[in-house]
Amino acid sequence: MRQFIPKLVLIIFVEMDKKIVIIGAGLSGLYLGYQLKKLGFSIKILEASDRIGGRIFTKTIHNTNVELGATWLWKYNKELLTLCKELKITLFEQNMIGDALFEAMSANLPQRFKMPQNQEISYRIAGGTSTILNKLAANLSSKELENNQKVISINETHNSIEVITENSVFIADLLVSTMPPHLLVNSIDFSSELNPELLQIANNTHTWMKDSIKFAVIY
Repeated sequence: MRQFIPKLVLIIFVEMDKKIVIIGAGLSGLYLGYQLKKLGFSIKILEASDRIGGRIFTKTIHNTNVELGATWLWKYNKELLTLCKELKITLFEQNMIGDALFEAMSANLPQRFKMPQNQEISYRIAGGTSTILNKLAANLSSKELENNQKVISINETHNSIEVITENSVFIADLLVSTMPPHLLVNSIDFSSELNPELLQIANNTHTWMKDSIKFAVIY
């Protein structure tokens, strides 16, 4: 969340009648839209998939909430803790008592060990991490947040930005992307040539959990 807060400071000085399009309805996109709407801006959030959340995904199986994406937060996540308080979201401490299994390599058997004592407290969101997404989305109308709108190209003119999806065209004064940088520059066509330095940074920026697989066991 620290990544886009400086952008908010800059946008505050933009005229309030400007239309802002945000690509991506993950936590960053929803939070940015939520804050900009509170300030009085006209916003549109475009999400490629049929669900909100991005890398936050709480799946309910047999009446059990299973976190298949981001799960924990800590005391140093001050902005996120403040947001949870503002949205009246309940947190609880992660139980760290008991044994854990760790598999260093696929060729080795998992090792069982006791969880170390006096670890930093980690928190979880009551009802699942998606609770924060649903609370943010509840403040947005169907015109401000649209799913199944995969952006395929962006055309910049002298006075506006044309955002083209697979089935619609949106006109914006300002555009903010919350997509992973590598995905942004390699999946969307830009009418203007992107800065080579920006391309290099985007292509070398690791996407969080991109190369990880998460599974859960219900018992």
